[in-house]
Amino acid sequence: ESFSPRKLFDGIGQPFPVKTADPKALDKVSLKVRIDGNAKALSLSKGVLGLDDSNLTFLADAKAFDKPDIRFDMTLDKIDLDRYLPPKQEGDSQQNAELKSTAKKSDQQKKTDYGPLRKLVLDGKIKVGSLTAAKVKIQDFVAHITAKNGVIDLDPLSLNLYQGSVASKVHLDVTGKDPRTQITLDSKGIQAGPLLKDALEKEIIEGSLSANMTLGMVGESPDRVKKSLSGKGELK
Repeated sequence: ESFSPRKLFDGIGQPFPVKTADPKALDKVSLKVRIDGNAKALSLSKGVLGLDDSNLTFLADAKAFDKPDIRFDMTLDKIDLDRYLPPKQEGDSQQNAELKSTAKKSDQQKKTDYGPLRKLVLDGKIKVGSLTAAKVKIQDFVAHITAKNGVIDLDPLSLNLYQGSVASKVHLDVTGKDPRTQITLDSKGIQAGPLLKDALEKEIIEGSLSANMTLGMVGESPDRVKKSLSGKGELK
């Protein structure tokens, strides 16, 4: 049944563990799901998750846990992700700069282990009716991700925004020493004025935005990616 996590923590005299930009977020949660499983496989079916004003229906199967082999299908009616982000604080920009500097040093010292991705078997579908992220409003988000033998494909990745549409494909190959990535993007009919007004709170341009590009790159560090980057594109 629906309950309030915030009231639960308040009732036991504990501070709420998650800080959100909207202090009323995470105030209503409900869950219904059928679970079947054993030591070798797990199945979730007829899942319905309620989170504040959002409703998610889902099913999932997992087997061969050492690989693992996962299938899922999720449909979300609507969500405003900005409500669930941490509240902005003074000094965030300086902190982000320090994190980037630390990440750059980490990139130079540590190489990613792609072993788990090479074993992963995955087939997942995600649909979202309406989505707000970084104040940008998105409709009809659809993504299908598959993975097998170290090859991961995001095909399709599509969405509608500001009277236009975006269609993209991402192909990632981690079978070799360095990851190889291919990206295609086709967007058309996006109204730039309302988009920038929501995203940047500035009215600096108007017009219909269209773009298409095909890019390829090798490696994971920014320097390696820049040296290997190739492709072509068009922006109108």
